Amino acid sequence: MNDLQNTHYKKHKKLGDLFDEDLRALLPLPSVRFNTCRFEFIKADTYGKVRVSGNHYYSTRPEFSKQVVLVGLRAHVVEIYDKKHCLLVSHKRQFGKQRTDVLDHSTSLAMLTRNIGAWENSGVREILPSFLKEYLDALGREELKKAVRTMDKLTSKYSIEHAIEAFGAAVENAGSSPLADAAMFAARMAELDPFESIEEGPDLGIYDTFLGKEVTK
Repeated sequence: MNDLQNTHYKKHKKLGDLFDEDLRALLPLPSVRFNTCRFEFIKADTYGKVRVSGNHYYSTRPEFSKQVVLVGLRAHVVEIYDKKHCLLVSHKRQFGKQRTDVLDHSTSLAMLTRNIGAWENSGVREILPSFLKEYLDALGREELKKAVRTMDKLTSKYSIEHAIEAFGAAVENAGSSPLADAAMFAARMAELDPFESIEEGPDLGIYDTFLGKEVTK
């Protein structure tokens, strides 16, 4: 920067002016960032998994069983897209010669809604806190299916962590309808802490007196 006012020894122009000429001659940078990814079309197996780089299997979704999906291979991530090139799921890429099976718990939930009998050995069950696992294990088949379906919907809308936290809050608070309460907690968690203290409003005891009810504090 200190040399910009100096004169070029051969062109007899200020270095700053020559630099400005170079800048004006430069081509613009690409408007879209270069996508460092290799894309492949791969057919999923009967379990909805795609095989990548030898012995590494990654889950898609149950409805893509035996279908061809688009797989994006990045340095550390494997991305799987549907026919419209919308991202279905993203996995941490695995390496080495040993077989690996990488599951996304949100896709496991979708599979469980179709085969609730696999609940006991599912990966989703394993990541649940003990009290929530016990609650769901005690449900009948149809009630369990409804609970898993609700968890799947919440996971699709928020995240698996969000869904589990909301379910846990609903069960711990033992509402009359835990499934509906879980959806309510999930919606609140998306905006604020569901257990956040609410500012005390005006005293409505006068209405209790008017209605002939005993006021308890």
